Amino acid sequence: MLERLLGSTWQARIRRLSRVRWVTKYRVLRRGRIRLRDDLRQHLAYLAWDPEIESFTFDIDNRTELAEFVATLTGKPADQVARWVGEPAVEPWFNERWANQVRWRFDVKRRLRPGHRYVAWALVRAIKPRLVVETGVYQGIGSVILLAALARNEADGCPGKLLSIDIDPTTGYVVPSELQAPWKLVHGSTIDVLENLLAGAKVDILFHDSADPMQYHEFITALEHAADRIFLVCGGIWGDEISVLQSVCRERGGRYFEFQVLPRNHFFVPGRIGVGVFP
Repeated sequence: MLERLLGSTWQARIRRLSRVRWVTKYRVLRRGRIRLRDDLRQHLAYLAWDPEIESFTFDIDNRTELAEFVATLTGKPADQVARWVGEPAVEPWFNERWANQVRWRFDVKRRLRPGHRYVAWALVRAIKPRLVVETGVYQGIGSVILLAALARNEADGCPGKLLSIDIDPTTGYVVPSELQAPWKLVHGSTIDVLENLLAGAKVDILFHDSADPMQYHEFITALEHAADRIFLVCGGIWGDEISVLQSVCRERGGRYFEFQVLPRNHFFVPGRIGVGVFP
């Protein structure tokens, strides 16, 4: 409540002190119905020094299942998708370069693990999109993951661009300048700006991670500017959030799929990933 009253600038400053927001982190555990004694060492370590209170990063336990899921969605060979799913472990922008980039920052981890965004990484590597749209940016970790995947695609001879939209003017501050060439960040409501931004464009994939009421508008607008095949992705979702994408799939002839990411050595269990595929 206090953060909302202070405005976006002060909210950003408070977020950057997240390592020492011990009461907030305790509430995060309580909201997840997590008891300290369930894994005392891990949970105390989180309370003491972990910087993440809203957007969690972690490795996953079900990479094989993810590769099979993305292979089903895209028609790519499962063994090739498995190699793409394994890339984040050795990606320099998530390891050495990331550590150098954020070494003086107080609000992010020194190693970047995609968490539920492993799905985004694998899809971008498999689809080789020319245009990716991301709604909801926050710090910009999702943007870093998408841009690093696009950089690998470009090295493979398949360049693409990322359009990111967020209403908060303080978002996207962790994205390294070296990754920003194919990136356009727009601050505004997708209700107001998305249609104009997509004029004349063809969208290959849209990742929705903004406010829930924007979902239907974002999905329908992307479909009106779709490439020959478009993927609509709703990440980390529960309950009614999924029904919006399911409804759009029924209305517009899409096929709906779901995937559950399983974290490794992390207390947070994300919501399911919903994917709509439209020919």
